[in-house]
Amino acid sequence: MAEGRNAGDCTRVPWFCPSVSYRSLRIRAGFVVESGAVAADLKIQEKLYAVIRRIPRGRVATYGQIAALAGLPRRARMVGQALRSTPEGVEVPWQRVVNAQGGISARGGIGWEEGYQRHLLAEEGVVFSAGGRIDLDRFGWDPDARPPKRAR
Repeated sequence: MAEGRNAGDCTRVPWFCPSVSYRSLRIRAGFVVESGAVAADLKIQEKLYAVIRRIPRGRVATYGQIAALAGLPRRARMVGQALRSTPEGVEVPWQRVVNAQGGISARGGIGWEEGYQRHLLAEEGVVFSAGGRIDLDRFGWDPDARPPKRAR
């Protein structure tokens, strides 16, 4: 093995270090982080966030539904990536986005995230089945539906 090429040597050869992100490598190398591709990604993320912000309390939408409404059909994974990389301080009701089966998607963390999302949705009045699913016919968001009129 060449010198400096082992996975533990992150100081000499950072691209072999699993804990170093692609973005941090670009910063270390002196590349402009806000390149055209990154700016385009930010515009796409903002489109997705705008759609998610429209989901009312007590309703949920699927990743695929969000992507389609943002003009990005068949890009459900992009919605998940955008939510995962939401910048600090950006308010997005992420808990209202669920998978196509009406379930909460696993995040690969230690597991508290899924329980927290379920808790937030339950506080909004969303009911889960015994199997942990949400009835999308009952709680799914219909963006074309008119909001109910308030009593005067």
